[in-house]
Amino acid sequence: MDEPQSFRIEYVEPLKADDFDGFEADPLGELTPFEKGIHQFAHDQDHLIRLRIGSDSTLIEAFRDVVPVFFDLPGYIAQLRGGQPFRLELPELAQAVVIRPKTGVTATCELRGFGHSDSKVYNVETDATVRSFVSFLSDFLRRAIQAGAVSEVDAAAFMKPLGGLFHSGPHA
Repeated sequence: MDEPQSFRIEYVEPLKADDFDGFEADPLGELTPFEKGIHQFAHDQDHLIRLRIGSDSTLIEAFRDVVPVFFDLPGYIAQLRGGQPFRLELPELAQAVVIRPKTGVTATCELRGFGHSDSKVYNVETDATVRSFVSFLSDFLRRAIQAGAVSEVDAAAFMKPLGGLFHSGPHA
């Protein structure tokens, strides 16, 4: 576990739209236009996404797995960059990814099943992991903008808190 492993999040392939009869992104009218657009985009243009840590990979779905945590990701990314741990729950897969910074350079990344003592622990580079999350969010939002689901202004506002993460280090 000494050598840092890679951590990547990448689009794999489109999925057929889920067949939720009468799917409505915001039936109660509680979401902002940006939030509604993200939900609708993920539903209408669902994709398999690969979460790759070292030699292990897990396939997740944009609609079922990413959207429930999407709006929390900037906070999680900032926590990691700030040296704090976070836990990313993937309830549809009954898994969690727990990332705990060890030093300013590395972090442990644990893949854990819910209710199981089994887990796999990897050593990852903190900055590379942060960049992978930021790159994934940027790609997700770029696709949502191209689909007309969200505006560039709203996407930029969502990403703004992440813009200064590397002000004293390498650029994302």
